Parts: sequence; structure tokens; C-alpha cells
Amino acid sequence: MYIEYQLTIKDLGEAIQTHKKSIKLLMLIYMIILGLALLLAEEYRVWGFLIIIYNIYSFYFSQKNLIKQEWKQNKLLKEHYTVEISEEYIYAKTSLSETKYCWEVFVEFRETKNLFVFYFLSIMMWVIPKSAFLEKADLDQFRDLAKEQIPSQFNYKNKN
Repeated sequence: MYIEYQLTIKDLGEAIQTHKKSIKLLMLIYMIILGLALLLAEEYRVWGFLIIIYNIYSFYFSQKNLIKQEWKQNKLLKEHYTVEISEEYIYAKTSLSETKYCWEVFVEFRETKNLFVFYFLSIMMWVIPKSAFLEKADLDQFRDLAKEQIPSQFNYKNKN
């Protein structure tokens, strides 16, 4: 199977949001609880308020800056990808790189509303937009192949 695509900044944002969502949400909840506890203690009320405001701001706005910065700095993200997919490997080619990934290198994959996100490590990912598949049958075949090739205990579907 062959596909071609070019990522968008929106794709990058969705991938990063999926990657960081669980960690950031837990931290946000923890910091809001801490802030509320400080609000209840009269002498620390101002600090509690500041902690809550800071964490809400950083949760929603710092991520946008991270996405823009990553998009600006990483030339590979803006490349046109030509990809060959087989039962043995995924071969990706751009004007800047050529890489052949054996399925075994991936430790996890996540599916979002618009993307397949593959992980080499918990901090390194590769993204394939679903829009790269011209036919629904090809998309379904690819999903089934990924589930078959990557250990199922790590896979999950996130339809955000």
C-alpha cells in the first residue's frame, strides 16, 4: 500500500495534545486542588489564586506556543511524505530523509479522530494523518495491520 501526505500545523497540534493530554490533565487537577486548599487557608489565599490562574493559563496557552515553535523549527514536519506500507515495514521518504521502519521499532500507537500516532519511545512519535488514505478500505486495512504488528497492550483509541 502506498500513501502520500503533508502534515499540517493542526495535525501536529492534535498529535502533541494526544501525547501530553493524560500527563497535563493530571498535573492540572493536582495543581487546582492545591490551589483550592491554599485558598481555604486564609494566610495563603493569594498564592492559591495565583496557582490556579497560572495552571489554567499554562494548560491552555503554553501548548499553542509549543506547537508553533516546533512547527517553525522542524523542517521535516513540513515535508511531503511518500510512504510504502507492508506487513514487514513502513518506508517513508521525503526530500530530506529516507527511513525504513520495521514494525518492531514501534512500542505503541494511538488513534485520534484524524491521525495515527506511532511511538518509538514514550517521547518520540511519528504521525500519519488519516486523510492520506484515499479509500476507507485502505484506512481500515492499515489500522488492522498496525493493531496486528504492534503489541496490543500498548494500543488505544482516542477519538478526541
